[in-house]
Amino acid sequence: MNRVIIIGCPGSGKSTLATKLGSILNLPVHYLDKYYWKENWTETPMDEFNQSVGSILKEEKWIIDGNYIRNIEDRVKVADTVIVFDLPKIVVLWRSLKRYILNFNKVRPDMGGNNKDRLEWSHMRFVIRFPRKKMFKKVEEGIEGKELIILKNQRDVNKLINRLKVN
Repeated sequence: MNRVIIIGCPGSGKSTLATKLGSILNLPVHYLDKYYWKENWTETPMDEFNQSVGSILKEEKWIIDGNYIRNIEDRVKVADTVIVFDLPKIVVLWRSLKRYILNFNKVRPDMGGNNKDRLEWSHMRFVIRFPRKKMFKKVEEGIEGKELIILKNQRDVNKLINRLKVN
């Protein structure tokens, strides 16, 4: 595992896992939200964002946390491992609410633009309508020859972490 992407619905635990894996595997972790969000929740222009992602992909080793379906194929193409969170919606809704409460009025370390965590109906609606099938389709197109790990619950996450700690 030298080039790992972690994708899944917001609130599923991507950033938490990325941080843990970065520590276990001694790999640099890149949170795509840090590259995408500027001050006052302003979106980075897509060409600038794609350039940032392209620079990361040229590195020898990395973990990339984030979806951004627009350029997911590029990441899958050069990754050696794809980790997909496929948790029940109720779990990710709960985790989104919990994350908001725990980070109330704080800037999360995985967020760009010095933006404080917030919880809005538009975010919850996106979680409910998360384009899971579209994301899986984009991943399937480039997955050949790569390790695919699908995490369906916290037990799967814990097994992965414990397996990597042993190696």
